[in-house]
Amino acid sequence: MINLGEENSLCPVLHNLPKIQEQLKQGLIILEYLNGNLGIAESGEILGIGYRGFLDLLWSKGLNIDGLTDQELEQEVDYLQGSFSQSC
Repeated sequence: MINLGEENSLCPVLHNLPKIQEQLKQGLIILEYLNGNLGIAESGEILGIGYRGFLDLLWSKGLNIDGLTDQELEQEVDYLQGSFSQSC
């Protein structure tokens, strides 16, 4: 039987397991996006952060997203226009 008391070295890992799982999921989705298997909107939907949230995630990781497709660029313009309209 494994003792999961404070002295056990597994405790920090088990405590951080949800964070580790989320980071792993983000990494896998980013990899699929970079390999061209997922779009920005789809990636954001899978992660539950939406289109803009996924762009922000990419930027926070220092990833260059100059390779937007025409559809993704149009979605970004639409999003920015909507944000601008709401703030005025």
